[in-house]
Amino acid sequence: MKNANSYLIRATKWASCLLLLAALFMAQPSLAQTSGDCGCQDQVNVTLGEDCTFALTLAQVGAGDCEGQGYRVVVNDRNPTDNVVDCAGLYTYGIFDDEDELVCWGEVLAEDKTAPIVEDHYEKPDDIECVYIDDLVNNENTIDPTDQLYIGHVDFADNCGDCGCAVDVKFFDRVEYLDCPEDASFGDEYDYAILYRKWTATDCEGNSFDTTQTFTFYRPALTDLVWPENEENQTCDIEGEDRDCPMPYWLGCFDSDDDDNLDRLYLDELDCNYSVTVSSTEFPICGGEGVKIECRYQVFDWCAEESQDLAEYLSEDNPIVKIGDFAVPEFKDNARNAQDYGAAEPNEDELYGYVYSTQYSTTLSTGPVDCTAAFSIDLEDLKATFGFDIEDCEIADYSVEIYKWGPEIKYGIPTGDTIWRETNFPMINGMAAGIP
Repeated sequence: MKNANSYLIRATKWASCLLLLAALFMAQPSLAQTSGDCGCQDQVNVTLGEDCTFALTLAQVGAGDCEGQGYRVVVNDRNPTDNVVDCAGLYTYGIFDDEDELVCWGEVLAEDKTAPIVEDHYEKPDDIECVYIDDLVNNENTIDPTDQLYIGHVDFADNCGDCGCAVDVKFFDRVEYLDCPEDASFGDEYDYAILYRKWTATDCEGNSFDTTQTFTFYRPALTDLVWPENEENQTCDIEGEDRDCPMPYWLGCFDSDDDDNLDRLYLDELDCNYSVTVSSTEFPICGGEGVKIECRYQVFDWCAEESQDLAEYLSEDNPIVKIGDFAVPEFKDNARNAQDYGAAEPNEDELYGYVYSTQYSTTLSTGPVDCTAAFSIDLEDLKATFGFDIEDCEIADYSVEIYKWGPEIKYGIPTGDTIWRETNFPMINGMAAGIP
């Protein structure tokens, strides 16, 4: 009970319907005695509940005879109209009579001792290939739903969140590598490791809560490999071409390079109790102008303690890699722009199966005597005259044929369809001559 002869000035304000406590206390120095011996405890300590509130009662704060006299408790907090303490902190409270006269006052220390709780959580539904362990452990990107390596997160809530009490969230990863199965068979899939992600949420009052997520990493089965197809590598430099054998791969569960395709997990990069040896045999082809490489893959399974030839195990043909010049010569624009034939596209049958989609124009001068033109059929002269180039490793041979677009002429009269027609202009001493 407060001493009736004590005086204390306080700058605490109540709501508009209440009076300044300090002024009331100064005006009524014998308040406790004149109010039926009801007084206030100097300080009351309370613990806030799950909703970050606490309802004060006369029994908790009153000293003396306070019950049954129509008194009520009011707390000067964020909502100073009732007896409920809102949010943690040190507040002033008062006991008022039925005429809203202050009987006495004291302090209440409201403490938040409730830890945050898990509001929601998400884990990647599928197991993860073992090759990703190092990429995911303690990686902040893995808790970002917008990141390609996202595997899950936990949302926390605090009972005093609406009071501005922030929650600090941290996580730490631990990986447990599993033993090989006792009945391990060659190339089987099995669980390889477990990642334990421990989350710790701590609120502004230092209350903390821990929870753990688990993620399973597995070793994929050899039967799930995507087998490399036969390759044909066009090159003019056989010796300088890369002769590595293509590697079988699995499709991972992430698109870590964000190229809209799942990662390729190559056999020689996935060391989850697998090891691979690649051998190759080379055979010359195309008269020595190319090479064929037969690749073989032998895998050792450390769990099964067994080695097998992967190609035979998968009942697939060994991949073949061909290296050499397999491309036909290709005409390219040179000094002049090629023009689209349009309606005048050559007839495929007349040109022995070759379809030319462009034409190269030039102007030839006729001679003064017979009014015919001629041009050199030397390859370099043809390139210069008609403005084209030929893309190829090496031109071994070539021929020149002259066709004329139009109908067939018989006895000076045009007959038949307008098509490309072979001519018989003479080619003498490296020259095409007699062209009218």
